[in-house]
Amino acid sequence: MAVTNRTPYELFSLFFDDDVVNSIVTYSNIYSAQKNRHTEITISEIKKFFGILLLSGYNHVSRRRMYWETVSDTHNKLVSSALSRDRFEFILSHLHCCDNNILDKKDKYAKVRPLFNQLNDKFLEFVPHSENHSVDESMVPYFGRHSCKQFIKGKPIRYGYKFWVGSTDKGYMTWFEPYQGANSVISDNYKHFGLGPSVVLTYADVLLSSGVFPYHIFFDNFFTTVPLLDLLSEKGIRGTGTVRENRMSKCPLETKTMVKKRKRGYFEYKSTEDHRIVVTTWNDNNIVNMASNAEKVIPPKKVQRYSQKEKKKISIDQPALFSVYNAHMGGVDRGDQNISLYRREVHLSEFGQ
Repeated sequence: MAVTNRTPYELFSLFFDDDVVNSIVTYSNIYSAQKNRHTEITISEIKKFFGILLLSGYNHVSRRRMYWETVSDTHNKLVSSALSRDRFEFILSHLHCCDNNILDKKDKYAKVRPLFNQLNDKFLEFVPHSENHSVDESMVPYFGRHSCKQFIKGKPIRYGYKFWVGSTDKGYMTWFEPYQGANSVISDNYKHFGLGPSVVLTYADVLLSSGVFPYHIFFDNFFTTVPLLDLLSEKGIRGTGTVRENRMSKCPLETKTMVKKRKRGYFEYKSTEDHRIVVTTWNDNNIVNMASNAEKVIPPKKVQRYSQKEKKKISIDQPALFSVYNAHMGGVDRGDQNISLYRREVHLSEFGQ
């Protein structure tokens, strides 16, 4: 999809159908009437409003109102000619995607759920075909008060909303679902697998809805279990992920303590009776376990690691599936990097409540 030389107004029109725009206008006007503000918001104004949001992602100013200031170093003619400052702030404070009187009380994101569904549909419609996909968590920065706000230590974005994201290995987001604790949206068919595996299985269904292709999904140890890989095999989807020691279905491998005593680069693996799933443990800088229903362990590859003892780089063995995992797992992180470069200045928390 070519998006070069398009105005923010045109970009918004690509991703949102007229029905969605009409519903946003309708529900925003309903909300403004409920607040005794009877100024009608038009379709054209909504499109210009979202166009300004898109523009704010790559044309940053210290304060939002600076777009409308008359001084030459901050004034933006494109923004000021599209909407006045007061009109923009009026729409911002009254923007709604659904009727507050008929919200699903179990869904903490009910107010923006129609918008999320539309975005997921459009992401899937325009996604470039790719064999390799990854599933991981993504954080949207937010420092206000909300029951869904998370704190994750050690992440680049520690405070904010957590989303489950599926993307291609090149960083194109294909699907997302907000995390909301016990109220997270999970298919009843997958609840017995647990939260992590159910996210992967839901994404697998999303991919299969666009056609049966040789997909390969990569994920980390929060998601990986042997039953998950078994069900993915039944769906015709390959899967590879790091796995926690207590989720290896009692695979008869050496314990972490024993593997640590082996030389660096040592690995051991076992497979199921039908050879559909393989589980391996590898002594790298630390002990790493990985499971796959697609990749093989042999032949190992040589990789360079720094030896603290010898004070130089040494060559050690690496099981084959680890190199494939490292090559394709970072799709969600790459997408996060792209988003961070063009993150809009107006946040979801400022929408009308």
